[in-house]
Amino acid sequence: PASSIPLFHYILPGRNTIGKAAGQVDICLASKACSKVHACIELRHETYLLSDLGSTNGTAFGEFPGTASTKLASEEEMEVVDGQLILIGDVECSLALTEGGIV
Repeated sequence: PASSIPLFHYILPGRNTIGKAAGQVDICLASKACSKVHACIELRHETYLLSDLGSTNGTAFGEFPGTASTKLASEEEMEVVDGQLILIGDVECSLALTEGGIV
């Protein structure tokens, strides 16, 4: 992984963009393997949807860290759930829901 420092971001209702272009995305990752606007997580009707936004190095998901992952096609949406592994380029993340549903 690009970083082993734990980072925490709230996922707000609607579309939350992820990438390395500070000021252009909602969640900024400091990794050369991330595209400027790489992916997004959208909270829609209490469902979290992950999609790749045409990134160079891809977006993937898996069951949990250390397991095999599946790469998303550009613009493909996939539901992600609590504790699920998310790979944004070379950055490993996971969705962590609190009791109130805020991540």
